[in-house]
Amino acid sequence: MRLHSPEYTAKMVEMAIKDFGANYIKAEDDLFTLNTKRLNSIKEAFEKLGILDKIKGIECQPRANLINDSLCQAMKDIKIKVVNFGFESGSDRVLKYLKVGSVTVEMNRNAVVMCKKYGFNVYGSLMYGSPTETLEDMEKTNEFIDFCYRNGASYLWSFVATPFPATPFWRIAQERNKVSNDMDFRLLGHHAIDNPMLLDPEIDREEFKRVFMAGRRKLRKFKIKLIRDFVTTNPWKAITM
Repeated sequence: MRLHSPEYTAKMVEMAIKDFGANYIKAEDDLFTLNTKRLNSIKEAFEKLGILDKIKGIECQPRANLINDSLCQAMKDIKIKVVNFGFESGSDRVLKYLKVGSVTVEMNRNAVVMCKKYGFNVYGSLMYGSPTETLEDMEKTNEFIDFCYRNGASYLWSFVATPFPATPFWRIAQERNKVSNDMDFRLLGHHAIDNPMLLDPEIDREEFKRVFMAGRRKLRKFKIKLIRDFVTTNPWKAITM
């Protein structure tokens, strides 16, 4: 693994600010918040270039297993406002399969609570229909949605596990004769609840749809809350939009 130096990272942000008038940065690198030391170094590099005060906010993709007080404070100091997690599942068994044991449900819960403690807007994704996943596992994901809502997460979204070429999921789907290199790739989609290509064959498709849509209904509460909060804090803008 190789990382851009803090100085190089700061120069890229400086270019975005000077050449394009940017004041909000989205860091797509999922190792941007690798550790406190690196974040502090990036902050110092921003300050040397005089750009920290020109940044209104940063959105990033932290790893739940790395979240602690020290890291959250460093994230806040560098003006991170939004954190986006790949929570994926509310089942420890499924997380162990998907993330080779690096993350647990408790770590995901801790990440939500701690990030809210430091004032971050918490976003996250959830995935249904992975190989080996049971209906019980999916129900646990729906329970995790309830936990996130109770603890102030801003927004979550869900999708169906989808095989893409050159991935382990693709190889599994090939073995099940679900995909091929000359297939109609329009059949692949994150919202294809009628054709979950990675769902184990013994799982009833209608039951899968039932549990998935139950989760989707729970997610509507986040959207309603976002709209309500926007109208409350921006009444004039809401009227004139």
